[in-house]
Amino acid sequence: DEETAALRWSVWARNELEPNLLAMDPEVKRAIDVIEGQLGKRQWLIGKRFTVADINIAGALAWMPAIPASEGDVLRAYPRTTAWLERCLARPHSVRSCPQVVMLCKTPSCENDKALQSKL
Repeated sequence: DEETAALRWSVWARNELEPNLLAMDPEVKRAIDVIEGQLGKRQWLIGKRFTVADINIAGALAWMPAIPASEGDVLRAYPRTTAWLERCLARPHSVRSCPQVVMLCKTPSCENDKALQSKL
């Protein structure tokens, strides 16, 4: 069910994604491969709607451009993940509660999104 899947993704983020992101370990690409594969099947990580799984994973990835070792380019190789992250960050609550995170979005479509920029 959706609740179990959200819990699985949240635990995965904490154990697999976040430690590798913080260290910019080469394994981070493998972790993002998992996300990219999942998003090949759907718009959100679980089913057809935004869930806590999206919040938890996007919360970790949103800081990636701020990590100097990442050079901000790692996500460019993952178009579905980048588009999904932009959708997550464009949600009204993200814009209101975390404008500094939203400003980290370095992708051209995010930088050129006039509606998003007008909310900041």
